[in-house]
Amino acid sequence: ADLKALEGGKEAEERVQRCAGAQELKEIGALALTLLWPHCEDPFQGIADQTKAMFTNITALQELTRLLSRREAGEKGQMKLSQEEKEGVFTELVTMALAVKPHRKARYRLLIAIVPRVGNQMLLRHEPALIASLLEAMRDQSVGTCCTLLLEAMLLHDAASGNADHTWWSEP
Repeated sequence: ADLKALEGGKEAEERVQRCAGAQELKEIGALALTLLWPHCEDPFQGIADQTKAMFTNITALQELTRLLSRREAGEKGQMKLSQEEKEGVFTELVTMALAVKPHRKARYRLLIAIVPRVGNQMLLRHEPALIASLLEAMRDQSVGTCCTLLLEAMLLHDAASGNADHTWWSEP
């Protein structure tokens, strides 16, 4: 079927139109996560940094998928997700990341990509002891940097959003 699509014609046009759909983007995002996951633990920092950047792009793709599904459903108006919609889109990714053991870099690299999209409160609802586990994991030399980067992302998101509730970081 892919060869026929490359040859052109009406079938190729239909395939291009189908590829722009929300379901296809969701499938691409899931496949990308599957392909990227093993590279989170790569000892070469360049590969790990590229993996983190790709996780960020996947989270953007997940958000775009939801927006496209709204458009396909015929919804008009502002094309921005509410906080509840964002949480619905990213709950699976958050659950998957938090299920990973605390001594694995993959856990923190995915969460770093998710924080700017959903904020801190969603993460803390799913894992109330997240800050304490971050501080504990910082002792582990293999994941300390990733933990620090996640904590930094959470603090920066809190500052950028103007959130007055600082209890999540002041009282771990």
